[in-house]
Amino acid sequence: MPIHDPIFNEMKYLLENTGKTGFEADDEFKSLNDAAKRQRELASGSTEVWFMRPQFFSQFISGTHSPTIKDLKRTHVLLGKVKETNPDKLYRALQGHLWSPKGEARALILSKGLQHTSMSVGDVFKIGSKHYVVAHSGFAELNE
Repeated sequence: MPIHDPIFNEMKYLLENTGKTGFEADDEFKSLNDAAKRQRELASGSTEVWFMRPQFFSQFISGTHSPTIKDLKRTHVLLGKVKETNPDKLYRALQGHLWSPKGEARALILSKGLQHTSMSVGDVFKIGSKHYVVAHSGFAELNE
């Protein structure tokens, strides 16, 4: 589903054609780990953070569908790997107003083909060998 947000569309156009969003922050992030200066939980580590691709957003956020491990690379994008292993702390650290309050992650998010900065229902963590999806209430372990 295309986004009908004029600011987002302008940023996407500029990024695709100039490599810049037109709203560059003073300290633009090149990776998720760059946000560790604000949220120490986001320092480099082995916990994988997967954000859903825009075309699956409405299915997963509504709860009508749930991602699977088998289809994770098709339905989600690996945003990065972080040190935090507690799902509650990680979910909080990945709220846009905390890790990217001045839009530092805009170009990173757009470069990965994503359209949301805050971790949402339907996004996934891989902690150790287990995958967890953000549910409407808490987290649910994913199956194949």
